[in-house]
Amino acid sequence: MTEPEIDKEDEETSPVDEEESENAGVEEAGEDGAEAAEEAADEEETTGEGAEDDDGGEDEDDDSLGATCEVEDTGPCKKLVKASVPADKVKEILDHNYAELATTVSLPGFRRGRVPRRLLEKRFGKDLEKDVKETLLAESFEELAREEDFKILGEPGFDKVEFDSGSDFTYEAAVTVYPDFDLPEYKGIAIEKVESGVEEGRLDEELEKLRKSRAEMVPVDAEKASADDQFIGSYELIEDDVALKTVDQ
Repeated sequence: MTEPEIDKEDEETSPVDEEESENAGVEEAGEDGAEAAEEAADEEETTGEGAEDDDGGEDEDDDSLGATCEVEDTGPCKKLVKASVPADKVKEILDHNYAELATTVSLPGFRRGRVPRRLLEKRFGKDLEKDVKETLLAESFEELAREEDFKILGEPGFDKVEFDSGSDFTYEAAVTVYPDFDLPEYKGIAIEKVESGVEEGRLDEELEKLRKSRAEMVPVDAEKASADDQFIGSYELIEDDVALKTVDQ
């Protein structure tokens, strides 16, 4: 008599276990967890329906942020760049980052990759949006500098950075650039050749200076001291039987 085969998937995760796990997550997350669980189911359906459209709609220019800008001259070699990234591109990057985050985060009551967006925003939204803002700032400015052919000196100064998930990402950047001018004709200019030479004895003089600068000080008898020697010792400067200065070595 043979025993009925048991499906390994059913054995590892029974409906009862899943229900108990989800109930535990709902109890911990409260009302937000209950609503989030419904959102997770809705997101799963939406993801399944739109998967084919996403695969078929890839574009070669997807890497471009579509950033635009206005450039003002504010002084010699100074420019003010007023930049903007479209709101749909901001939303696209946020959605992508939240989707990646969902694949790495596990929360009670939800399997990995099934955590609702609402819970992710509540727990990790501040840090994630900060990262997205910094990424948009750096990449969009690099894109604009390449398109506008800026030859920038130093680092740009960013100001008035406005980031919101439902609006265009905007900012201003003050930059210093290389001067732009027409180089005059310089080839064929006549110049006077200057002859240079070394005066007699100048070479020996410089060699003697070099030798003295590398010399090692050694003790000598005071009677043999010369003008180029150094005196190291104690002395007292006296004038009219009054000690003006005393140095002890």
